[in-house]
Amino acid sequence: MSMIWTMIEQWAEREPERIALCNELEQWTYRELVTRVKALASTFQDTGVKRLALQLDNGLDWACCDLAGLAAGVVIIPVPLFFTAEQQSWVLESSGVDSLIGPGREGWTGYPLPKSKYTLWQRPVTSPTELPAGTAKITYTSGTTGHPKGVLLSDEHLMRVSQSLAAHMQPLGLTTHLTLLPFSTLLENITGLYVPLLLGLRSIVLPLDRVGFTGSSQFDPIALVQTLLRWQPHTLVLVPELLRVVLMLVQQHPDIAASLRFLAVGGGKVAADLIVLARQLGLPVYEGYGLSECGSVVALNTPVQDRVGSVGQILPHCQITIAEDGEILVQEAAMLGYLGHVIII
Repeated sequence: MSMIWTMIEQWAEREPERIALCNELEQWTYRELVTRVKALASTFQDTGVKRLALQLDNGLDWACCDLAGLAAGVVIIPVPLFFTAEQQSWVLESSGVDSLIGPGREGWTGYPLPKSKYTLWQRPVTSPTELPAGTAKITYTSGTTGHPKGVLLSDEHLMRVSQSLAAHMQPLGLTTHLTLLPFSTLLENITGLYVPLLLGLRSIVLPLDRVGFTGSSQFDPIALVQTLLRWQPHTLVLVPELLRVVLMLVQQHPDIAASLRFLAVGGGKVAADLIVLARQLGLPVYEGYGLSECGSVVALNTPVQDRVGSVGQILPHCQITIAEDGEILVQEAAMLGYLGHVIII
């Protein structure tokens, strides 16, 4: 049984009416979340799902499918909507998925999911690439050339990263996270779904167009302003480009900073003067560092341990050593391997 899922069930037992996930139309308590996930996990088991691709926009259904995969022991393969059609097809073919929730494809057989607007698409798969024992997720790195690489991650690894982050967040008195990045990116999958649920928080999970992402290269800043003012979140996770947008919006609409208590930024180098400007504008921005191969986050600044211009304190699940040539080596947080190239320990 997934360790992440076990801890979510514990919240449902202790405080069943606490809100876990919500959007503009629905809010699920921890009890309702557990009920929905268990039902979907049973469906996965009854239909023989082994490897499930999620090709959905952010939403409660994405979260439910991902958690049901953990509960049922299904390998989840997120398919980023920002990938090209060719890259998306590569993800499906290279990972050997037998099931898909998302747009139907020729040659797949559809089964309507109970109490859902989505269809479970399935196909027979012969001789899929072998996966190491314990694989829970295959997350694809986009890269700049060639095909995306599939990073193999275990439930234990995902749990250790999530617990490390939760321990850093717990003293901050947070209650509400707003998801801005796609769940198909490992960073938001962990920080916007697993970590808040481990802490008993509420995650606001909206379609990407409701937070401003209206296309592959378009952004509607007014949509983000309206969402921040309506929901008053405590936490956001940003990439550097999105941080620049938020800085611009705060200068035009200072009220959107009022509720924010912790903004993590990563996914690329962040200039120190950008962090300084953000804090002058009342934005509690903290830089971190990570990579998919290490389960996302490796280091993070917090209000307790903070040094502008650095990526912050190494999280407790990691060990860092410096090689003779100066290369930084991250240990105790390694993936199981790339798809087709398993690490032998």
